[in-house]
Amino acid sequence: MSPIYVGEATKGFGQECFTNDKLLKYALGLATYDKGTPVLFFVASLQKKGRVNVKVIDDLEDFLIQNAKAKNPDIVNKKGTKEASWSIRGVVRGGHGKPSAAARAFRSMMGLGP
Repeated sequence: MSPIYVGEATKGFGQECFTNDKLLKYALGLATYDKGTPVLFFVASLQKKGRVNVKVIDDLEDFLIQNAKAKNPDIVNKKGTKEASWSIRGVVRGGHGKPSAAARAFRSMMGLGP
């Protein structure tokens, strides 16, 4: 399974997920895949009554886009796809090859992977 698009909704999901421009993005992304079943994941912020914290939603969207792009460099997103300039060798954007024992331990401790 590979991500093809990450989007945010600060209103209702139905209002923002199924607009014409979003449906076009889904169609463009799906046109490049020839196997599997398309799946939509909805991540909802549990919040109390009051105004939507748009900053938190924007930060979450950026985080998810970065992770999606790492998994699938061909995602449909244009905004938020610039990779961060920092890395931690063997942990995050840290090159190829087998990570060191220390890097594996750090990743495990931080919950960043196996």
